[in-house]
Amino acid sequence: MSNTPIAFQHVTKRFRNTVALESVSFSIPGPCVVGLVGPNGSGKSTLLRLLVGAITPTRGEIRVFGLNPVDARLRATSVGYLAASDRMFPELTLIENMVYRSQFYGVDRREAPSLAATLLRDRGLYHLRDRKPGELSTGQRRQVCLLSVLMHKPRILLLDEPTTGIDMVAINQIYALMAELCADDCTIILATHHLEELVSLCDRTLALSDGQLVQHCETRRLGATREHVRASLQALFQGKVVPEPQLEIQSTSSQGSECAELSCEAPVSAPRPESSALSLLRPSHSSPSRSQESSR
Repeated sequence: MSNTPIAFQHVTKRFRNTVALESVSFSIPGPCVVGLVGPNGSGKSTLLRLLVGAITPTRGEIRVFGLNPVDARLRATSVGYLAASDRMFPELTLIENMVYRSQFYGVDRREAPSLAATLLRDRGLYHLRDRKPGELSTGQRRQVCLLSVLMHKPRILLLDEPTTGIDMVAINQIYALMAELCADDCTIILATHHLEELVSLCDRTLALSDGQLVQHCETRRLGATREHVRASLQALFQGKVVPEPQLEIQSTSSQGSECAELSCEAPVSAPRPESSALSLLRPSHSSPSRSQESSR
């Protein structure tokens, strides 16, 4: 099996007459956190679904540790995927939902309840194990969905806007969990619209626009400040050439910054993640961390 976590070679994906991705090529050389950004309809969710093998490319080749993503061995050992629209079965308890989901990843059904209980206990959610999804907050449900895709201990984790629409307590718990995964050399691809997440959490950035890859670089190369990063991305999304800046991104402790939306349109403010949780994941930017179907 190849040591390269992810490689795309001239990948195109069409849905009937719609081109969701067009001739996308890139590789992720080792464990890191990759920010996947782009306007709505740029192809972010399609790229993630291709990586997990939920859909297949129209043209081109995808390899995850040297294997085709549709390979069942890959699902069982290497990749976890949290979709933006992840839902739980309302008639099942939390632990039953986790056990059910784990079967997709080949987890032994006899071991699954114990694994689920351990994950819930480690995240302080064990007391909720017998509750139904309707009895939980959106943030709690999101955390449980994330734990469900970690039961097989994946080497790659794909997160499609995991913090959208949830409370700050749940957001910071998700960030803390990401930090632990990074410490275990897990590669994370984080699809996000939030500038603060991109700058504070991500070693590298993949920027998509209209189904095309317009930038793949170290995040620090996008600008010296958050405003520079936002301006660089907006220019890229508009088809402009952005010169490489000379300075690195400032630390996450800068005052007054907000978690602005990344888009071609006017930024929309959202609550800023607490710097204490962010610093767990990105203590500095001097080196990389160790660590349904949509055309969006």
